Amino acid sequence: MFVFENMDLVPGDQSSVNAVKDLDTQDKVKLVARLVRKSCGPSFVPKYKYALDSGNQTVYVLVADAEDTESMTGCCFRVDGKHVSFSRVVKIQKRA
Repeated sequence: MFVFENMDLVPGDQSSVNAVKDLDTQDKVKLVARLVRKSCGPSFVPKYKYALDSGNQTVYVLVADAEDTESMTGCCFRVDGKHVSFSRVVKIQKRA
């Protein structure tokens, strides 16, 4: 519910949401925000929203539009010896 409330999402198809999974760090949201900045360049000031789903340890990123989603999808970074990549969220549902 936190993800839906924080990002003002409604269940169903999505066009502006990316996700990052399997991060081995305490502050997952902060790391993802840094990766977004690195992928977009230092002069980029995004108005993105971030939310951590503590149930599956996934950080969701609500971007400005579908074009931003496409440009981030598949971006891969090496963090602490592991590959971290952005995946596009096609559909999102609430858990029971």
